Order: sequence, then structure tokens, then C-alpha cells
Amino acid sequence: MGTGRALHQDNDDQPADLRSRGTTAAPSRPRILLVTDRLPASDSGYGLRVSNVITGLRSVGELDVLVLDSSRRGERFPDIDVHDHKVVRAEAVERWRKFPTLLSPRPSALRYRNHRDLRAAIDAAIDGRTWDVVWYSRVAGFLYVPIPGVRRIVDFDDLNDRLLRTKIRDRTMARGRLRALPRQAWDRLDALRWSRLQRQIAERVERVAVCSRGDQRHLGMPNCVVVPNGYPDPAPGRAVERPTSQAPTLVFIGPLTYEPNLFAVTWFVRQVLPLVRDRLPGARFVVAGDTEGVDLRGLRAEGVELLGWVPDVATVYGQADVAVTPLHSGGGTRLKVIEALARQVPLVSTSFGSEGLNLNDGRDLLVADDPEAFADACVAVLTDDGLRQRLVRAGRERYLREMSSTVCSDAVAAVVQQVTGARRVTNGGHAAALPPR
Repeated sequence: MGTGRALHQDNDDQPADLRSRGTTAAPSRPRILLVTDRLPASDSGYGLRVSNVITGLRSVGELDVLVLDSSRRGERFPDIDVHDHKVVRAEAVERWRKFPTLLSPRPSALRYRNHRDLRAAIDAAIDGRTWDVVWYSRVAGFLYVPIPGVRRIVDFDDLNDRLLRTKIRDRTMARGRLRALPRQAWDRLDALRWSRLQRQIAERVERVAVCSRGDQRHLGMPNCVVVPNGYPDPAPGRAVERPTSQAPTLVFIGPLTYEPNLFAVTWFVRQVLPLVRDRLPGARFVVAGDTEGVDLRGLRAEGVELLGWVPDVATVYGQADVAVTPLHSGGGTRLKVIEALARQVPLVSTSFGSEGLNLNDGRDLLVADDPEAFADACVAVLTDDGLRQRLVRAGRERYLREMSSTVCSDAVAAVVQQVTGARRVTNGGHAAALPPR
């Protein structure tokens, strides 16, 4: 188990430096624990959401963090100014071990190995301490770190029943009904489990958070609030400079280890890209994202460049004439859409890919769902400089108003304020009050 300093203690038991730090905070600032199964990071949509949550929580209270780290290699907590943190290693269950639990009421994705050892490590990390609010980033933390008698907020991030049902539809289209049947049966069972579990959790906590109004309507619980995804501003006020001599370049950024991304890229390579290259023979499609363990044979085609994971997506966007989001399945809202708008790259998306973000087709981006229309939209952006500039300008304006990291962090802070009546410390050092709902 990797550890930071001990999690939050009562002030009388703290060292002098921590006691003095506590006395400078407003008396109304609550003690908050964030339980997350992903470290804050900038290399994934979920990691960005966790980072934004941390910023929002820090603005209203004294924040401790407990991480259930199930990454393949184990991770270290980044250098972020939180009160205290601990990292507990939580190993994921191998796929074949999930089959004996077919009759379990819990979704198969919510199981870790060595339950007894894991719970002992969690108990040692908590060590009987208490908080005013616990924010759970995803459901796994809520199930494995039960802290009764405290205000609890659960961020669903994705509604996994919706995610699985869209994957079932997408997998059937990609592989055919017969080949997809065994996996489909399992996912249908898990979708039912998720639907029941999400509602059960919502009935037991003060708030549950989702990414969009559509997810809020789907869940249909009165204590469900929207905490939109947000992306940090990569280049304030500065457009990305792109080579003028390169071939027309379309980009997709996202890990192909995530099945909806793999389906999307496969659909684009097989059904859309040939139509684009018929009209623009030199056009190339650049894909950046983790491919470890993924069968890529179906994606190796003329004009396709598979980069794998890249340390800095700015280098990829620097080549992009258009970003594409050809998704037909997934959950929550897509950070890759927000990322393209933030980086001032014109975007072509399916209606599903941009779902939940309230974007306007023809103004903020172009939307198309069948291969011919999607190819037409890509070619239009690649050949019409005026259209490109209009999309970039409108998309950037929409991003600044509604999709920045600040928007997400503000929403997180508002939820805690509604639950506790806490006062928020702004950048100027002043506190802003929001009465409980």
C-alpha cells in the first residue's frame, strides 16, 4: 500500500503545522473525504474529472483523498495540494474469475481480488476517523468504503446500464447477432444489475451526480444533480498552428482498449475513410490512444496511422485538420468532443458522440450518422476554409462558456454547498455562500 501523510485527524491530535493550517480556514469549512478508484490525471476523461472534482472540493473544505488503485502497474499520487491522501492497492479480478459469480446481484465490474485483505487495508487507512462529507467518485468506492452517519455524494460519471445497452447495440452492428450473442447475454444481465444498483444507491445518499441532463432524466431520481465534464484550457486565446503543406489529416484520440472507441474507429476506417479518400486521395487518419492487448488487424489500411499511447496529445492536434468522434456507444459525455473544441480543431461527430453537450449542428460542429453523410461532412471541413473558421470560433466560444474545468469544479462545489451550507473560498480569498437546497 502506498501512503501519504495520515488521513485527517481531529485538530487536538494534529502536529502544530497542521493545527495552524486548520485555524486559518473559515469555521464553516467542512472536512471532506474523496474516495476514488482513479488518480487525478490529464491522460483520460475520467482522470480529468477526478482532477476537477478535487479542485471543487478543495474550494469548500479541508480535503483528504483515499484512492483504490486498480491500475495494471500501480500508480503514485501526483503532487496536488490536498490535506492528506492514501493509496490502497485494489487488484481487479481477472475476467475468467467473474463467471462463477453469475448469480451475484452485483455487476461484474465491481469486484476486486482478496476482499479480506483489501477491506483490512481500507480500515487501516480510515483508522476510525470521521468527516462531514464523503464524495465517492464512481460506485466502487461507495461499495468498498462504507462510511455511515455522514453526508454522502456519489458521482456516477457514466450510467453503466445505459453504457452497456449502447455497447450491446454497437457490438451487434459490428459483429453480427450470432457472434456477439455470448457477450450480449452477459452485458444484458449486468445492465439490469447496474440499473437496480444505481437506484438503490441514490435512495441511500444525499446526492448522486451525472454528466448530463439526459442521464439525469434517465435515472429519474429527485436527488440527482448534473456535474458536467470539463477540460482545462490548453492554450488561452491562441489558435493551434498547423502545417500548410501536409496531407489532409483527420484525427481520433482515445484508448482503443475501451470497446466503444474501438467500434467507432473500426466503423470509420471501414465505412467512412474510403469515401473520404475517393475524393481526397491523400487524406490520412491518425489514431492516438492506448492499444495494449487490442487486435488491430482490422484497422491496418491505407491512410491509417496508429500511434498508440502518446505522452502529449497537443502534438497530434497540431497535425489535425479535423477531429472525428464517430461513436455509437458509450457513457456520460465525451471528453474528446470538449477537447477538440478547446483546442480549436473543427469537429465532425455522430449525434451519439456529441450527446448531452447541447451543441448545435452546423454552428459548433457538424453531425452525421451514416457513412456517406459523415464522409461528406469531413470533406466539407477539409475543403472549406470559411466553414473551418466558423466552426472553430463557435466551438471555442461554447467551450469557454460551458465546458471548461472551472465549470465542472464550480458544479462540484455547488453540490457540497447545497448539502452542507458551506462557504466557498474564491480565488480572491473571499467566501461565497450558497444556502442548502
